[in-house]
Amino acid sequence: MARKITTIGIFTAAMIVGGYILYFLSNLVPIPGSKFIMMGPYLTFVMTFPLIRYPRFGTLSLINLVFGGVMIIMSPWMTLAIVVSGILADLMMLLPIWLKVKQVLAMGVYNGISLLTSFYISNYITGNALYKILNFEALLVGLGLAVLTGILGGYMGLKVNKKYLKLEKNISF
Repeated sequence: MARKITTIGIFTAAMIVGGYILYFLSNLVPIPGSKFIMMGPYLTFVMTFPLIRYPRFGTLSLINLVFGGVMIIMSPWMTLAIVVSGILADLMMLLPIWLKVKQVLAMGVYNGISLLTSFYISNYITGNALYKILNFEALLVGLGLAVLTGILGGYMGLKVNKKYLKLEKNISF
Protein backbone atom coordinates (compact mmCIF):
# COMPACT_ATOMS: atom_id res chain seq x y z
CA MET A 1 0.00 0.00 0.00
CA ALA A 2 2.89 2.39 0.72
CA ARG A 3 4.25 1.75 -2.79
CA LYS A 4 0.87 2.60 -4.29
CA ILE A 5 0.63 5.86 -2.35
CA THR A 6 4.22 6.76 -3.30
CA THR A 7 3.56 6.02 -6.98
CA ILE A 8 0.39 8.09 -6.96
CA GLY A 9 2.20 10.93 -5.16
CA ILE A 10 5.05 11.01 -7.68
CA PHE A 11 2.76 11.07 -10.70
CA THR A 12 0.41 13.59 -9.09
CA ALA A 13 3.41 15.88 -8.55
CA ALA A 14 4.28 15.49 -12.24
CA MET A 15 0.68 16.34 -13.15
CA ILE A 16 0.78 19.46 -10.99
CA VAL A 17 4.11 20.78 -12.28
CA GLY A 18 3.38 20.22 -15.96
CA GLY A 19 -0.28 21.08 -15.58
CA TYR A 20 0.59 24.37 -13.89
CA ILE A 21 2.63 25.47 -16.88
CA LEU A 22 0.00 24.34 -19.39
CA TYR A 23 -2.80 25.91 -17.35
CA PHE A 24 -1.27 29.36 -17.56
CA LEU A 25 -0.38 28.91 -21.23
CA SER A 26 -3.98 27.89 -21.96
CA ASN A 27 -5.19 31.16 -20.42
CA LEU A 28 -3.86 32.82 -23.56
CA VAL A 29 -6.69 31.14 -25.50
CA PRO A 30 -9.99 32.72 -24.37
CA ILE A 31 -12.13 29.86 -25.69
CA PRO A 32 -14.17 28.01 -23.05
CA GLY A 33 -12.94 24.44 -22.67
CA SER A 34 -9.58 25.09 -24.33
CA LYS A 35 -7.79 24.16 -21.11
CA PHE A 36 -9.03 20.57 -21.36
CA ILE A 37 -8.04 20.30 -24.99
CA MET A 38 -4.56 21.73 -24.35
CA MET A 39 -3.89 20.06 -20.99
CA GLY A 40 -5.71 16.80 -21.73
CA PRO A 41 -2.95 14.92 -23.52
CA TYR A 42 -0.38 15.74 -20.83
CA LEU A 43 -2.58 15.01 -17.81
CA THR A 44 -3.95 11.76 -19.22
CA PHE A 45 -0.46 10.73 -20.38
CA VAL A 46 0.89 11.11 -16.84
CA MET A 47 -2.22 9.62 -15.22
CA THR A 48 -1.89 6.48 -17.35
CA PHE A 49 1.27 5.31 -15.57
CA PRO A 50 -0.21 4.75 -12.09
CA LEU A 51 -3.24 3.20 -13.80
CA ILE A 52 -0.94 0.74 -15.59
CA ARG A 53 0.82 -0.11 -12.35
CA TYR A 54 -2.40 -0.48 -10.31
CA PRO A 55 -5.17 -1.35 -12.81
CA ARG A 56 -7.97 -1.51 -10.27
CA PHE A 57 -11.11 0.42 -9.53
CA GLY A 58 -10.25 3.25 -7.16
CA THR A 59 -6.86 4.20 -8.62
CA LEU A 60 -8.19 7.11 -10.70
CA SER A 61 -10.34 8.27 -7.80
CA LEU A 62 -7.35 8.28 -5.45
CA ILE A 63 -5.12 10.10 -7.97
CA ASN A 64 -7.73 12.80 -8.48
CA LEU A 65 -8.51 13.10 -4.79
CA VAL A 66 -4.83 13.90 -4.16
CA PHE A 67 -4.66 16.13 -7.27
CA GLY A 68 -7.83 17.96 -6.23
CA GLY A 69 -6.54 18.34 -2.68
CA VAL A 70 -3.50 20.19 -3.95
CA MET A 71 -5.46 22.22 -6.51
CA ILE A 72 -7.85 23.51 -3.83
CA ILE A 73 -5.31 26.32 -3.44
CA MET A 74 -6.36 27.63 -6.87
CA SER A 75 -10.09 27.02 -6.57
CA PRO A 76 -12.41 24.78 -4.53
CA TRP A 77 -14.65 24.55 -7.61
CA MET A 78 -11.73 23.22 -9.65
CA THR A 79 -11.18 20.63 -6.93
CA LEU A 80 -14.82 19.58 -7.15
CA ALA A 81 -14.54 19.18 -10.94
CA ILE A 82 -11.30 17.18 -10.63
CA VAL A 83 -12.62 14.78 -7.98
CA VAL A 84 -15.97 14.20 -9.70
CA SER A 85 -14.20 13.59 -13.03
CA GLY A 86 -11.85 11.08 -11.42
CA ILE A 87 -14.66 9.15 -9.76
CA LEU A 88 -16.76 9.02 -12.94
CA ALA A 89 -13.79 7.99 -15.10
CA ASP A 90 -12.91 5.35 -12.52
CA LEU A 91 -16.22 3.65 -13.27
CA MET A 92 -14.70 2.66 -16.64
CA MET A 93 -12.41 0.29 -14.75
CA LEU A 94 -15.46 -1.80 -13.85
CA LEU A 95 -16.27 -2.60 -17.50
CA PRO A 96 -15.55 -6.20 -18.54
CA ILE A 97 -13.39 -5.31 -21.56
CA TRP A 98 -9.72 -5.74 -22.40
CA LEU A 99 -7.56 -3.91 -19.85
CA LYS A 100 -5.53 -1.76 -22.28
CA VAL A 101 -8.68 -0.60 -24.08
CA LYS A 102 -10.30 0.13 -20.73
CA GLN A 103 -7.32 2.22 -19.59
CA VAL A 104 -7.22 4.31 -22.78
CA LEU A 105 -11.01 4.81 -22.76
CA ALA A 106 -10.89 5.82 -19.10
CA MET A 107 -8.44 8.59 -20.01
CA GLY A 108 -10.75 9.86 -22.76
CA VAL A 109 -13.75 9.73 -20.43
CA TYR A 110 -11.75 11.53 -17.75
CA ASN A 111 -10.92 14.42 -20.06
CA GLY A 112 -14.47 14.63 -21.43
CA ILE A 113 -16.04 14.49 -17.97
CA SER A 114 -13.59 17.19 -16.84
CA LEU A 115 -14.92 19.47 -19.56
CA LEU A 116 -18.54 18.71 -18.68
CA THR A 117 -18.12 19.15 -14.93
CA SER A 118 -16.21 22.38 -15.51
CA PHE A 119 -18.96 23.57 -17.85
CA TYR A 120 -21.63 22.73 -15.29
CA ILE A 121 -19.80 24.39 -12.39
CA SER A 122 -18.90 27.47 -14.45
CA ASN A 123 -22.34 27.83 -15.96
CA TYR A 124 -24.58 27.03 -13.00
CA ILE A 125 -22.53 27.60 -9.84
CA THR A 126 -19.93 30.31 -10.46
CA GLY A 127 -21.61 32.01 -13.44
CA ASN A 128 -18.63 32.31 -15.79
CA ALA A 129 -19.77 34.49 -18.69
CA LEU A 130 -17.53 32.80 -21.28
CA TYR A 131 -19.38 29.50 -21.00
CA LYS A 132 -22.71 31.27 -21.61
CA ILE A 133 -21.68 32.16 -25.17
CA LEU A 134 -21.34 28.49 -26.12
CA ASN A 135 -24.12 26.82 -28.03
CA PHE A 136 -24.85 23.10 -27.86
CA GLU A 137 -22.93 22.29 -31.06
CA ALA A 138 -19.80 24.07 -29.82
CA LEU A 139 -20.03 22.15 -26.56
CA LEU A 140 -20.27 18.85 -28.47
CA VAL A 141 -17.24 19.74 -30.61
CA GLY A 142 -15.26 20.69 -27.50
CA LEU A 143 -16.37 17.48 -25.78
CA GLY A 144 -15.31 15.41 -28.79
CA LEU A 145 -11.91 17.11 -28.91
CA ALA A 146 -11.45 16.67 -25.15
CA VAL A 147 -12.25 12.95 -25.35
CA LEU A 148 -9.94 12.49 -28.35
CA THR A 149 -7.04 14.32 -26.69
CA GLY A 150 -7.60 12.25 -23.53
CA ILE A 151 -7.52 9.03 -25.56
CA LEU A 152 -4.38 10.27 -27.33
CA GLY A 153 -2.67 10.92 -23.98
CA GLY A 154 -3.68 7.52 -22.63
CA TYR A 155 -2.54 5.75 -25.80
CA MET A 156 0.82 7.53 -25.76
CA GLY A 157 1.20 6.61 -22.08
CA LEU A 158 0.69 2.94 -22.94
CA LYS A 159 3.21 3.15 -25.79
CA VAL A 160 5.87 4.89 -23.67
CA ASN A 161 5.32 2.36 -20.89
CA LYS A 162 5.64 -0.58 -23.28
CA LYS A 163 8.83 0.73 -24.84
CA TYR A 164 10.63 2.34 -21.89
CA LEU A 165 9.08 1.83 -18.45
CA LYS A 166 7.36 -1.60 -18.36
CA LEU A 167 5.46 -0.75 -15.16
CA GLU A 168 3.03 -3.68 -15.42
CA LYS A 169 5.77 -6.14 -14.46
CA ASN A 170 5.69 -4.77 -10.91
CA ILE A 171 1.96 -5.01 -10.25
CA SER A 172 1.33 -5.43 -6.56
CA PHE A 173 -1.84 -4.51 -4.77
